[in-house]
Amino acid sequence: SKHSYWMYSILVDETKDRNKLMAFLKQNGIETRPFFYPAHIMPVYSNLEHKDLKVSEDIAARGVNLPTFFELTERNVYDISNIIRSYFKNER
Repeated sequence: SKHSYWMYSILVDETKDRNKLMAFLKQNGIETRPFFYPAHIMPVYSNLEHKDLKVSEDIAARGVNLPTFFELTERNVYDISNIIRSYFKNER
């Protein structure tokens, strides 16, 4: 098998940081997307009985998918990483 590198994902430590980080990246010209919602909270499954799945909900609330595309260069990765670092440096 061969990896498709479809999404490169990170987790922030605190749920409060996810949307702020995503907005900061957008201000810097970097598109992101949140993690997919856990299947058990999607409307199509709302009528099914399920236990609370706190771990999956926590991961979804803290996850950010970073840009991946065919022409993404090593320099792009370096720049994106530095912008993420600058966000957390200024937030602390």
